[in-house]
Amino acid sequence: MLSNREIRLAARQALKGKWGIMVAAAVIYYLITFVGSLIPLIGWLAVLICGGPLVTGLIWLALAISRNEERDLGYLFSGFKDFGRTLAAYLLICLFTFLWSLLLLVPGIIKSYSYSQTFFILRDDPNISALDAITASREMMAGYKGKLFGLSLSIGAWLLIPYALIFIGITTGVAASVVYSDSYSDFPVVFIIIGFLVAGLGYLAFLGLLLFIIPYLLMALAVFYDERQMRVVDDSEGWSEDDPFSEEETASNPFDSSDDR
Repeated sequence: MLSNREIRLAARQALKGKWGIMVAAAVIYYLITFVGSLIPLIGWLAVLICGGPLVTGLIWLALAISRNEERDLGYLFSGFKDFGRTLAAYLLICLFTFLWSLLLLVPGIIKSYSYSQTFFILRDDPNISALDAITASREMMAGYKGKLFGLSLSIGAWLLIPYALIFIGITTGVAASVVYSDSYSDFPVVFIIIGFLVAGLGYLAFLGLLLFIIPYLLMALAVFYDERQMRVVDDSEGWSEDDPFSEEETASNPFDSSDDR
């Protein structure tokens, strides 16, 4: 299987000339869910019902582009053509992840990686049920959750930069405000202004990076899925020498331990 570095490279190559459509799709998806979340009850119910088909369409669009298929922005709503399975898969994943999260946060995170291939599987197998797709995803990710975690972390780590700016800016601004209000002296107000300006810059950088990271991560996940799918037959025959996680490593790696649904 490709290394994470090679997967990132393949994802960037697949995105050449396609960044616009992926960014637009991500923005539309988040605008719909954000606006819906602002409307009590009806909006929340609409987001819950439409969330599955929408996130499915976003993932299917990334997979199609990674395979050099010609798709337009309308493909974002392709999940609605398979409404029953996509909604069922979405609700089941949310339920299973929530139940595992009750055991503490880490099990829920680990399970989210187990279920990560579900929507890709639904696209490639139109006859598989939502629950069977989740099971197939768990089987596909056995021994590879740690690899996918490392891949997503290597891309998402860029968000540490704006987080640092936000933290430094808010901390500086609040500290300066406290000193100024306590002393009522000629403490330079400029430090307060600079602190909150840095925090504002951090928020802008965060939003800007999201427009880069979300398409990048989705495409990397699509490449990972196709690469992993090629290894399923080999995996069924046992651990191969070039597996990224050996059987011994899996036993001590919480991301790659054997588990139930």
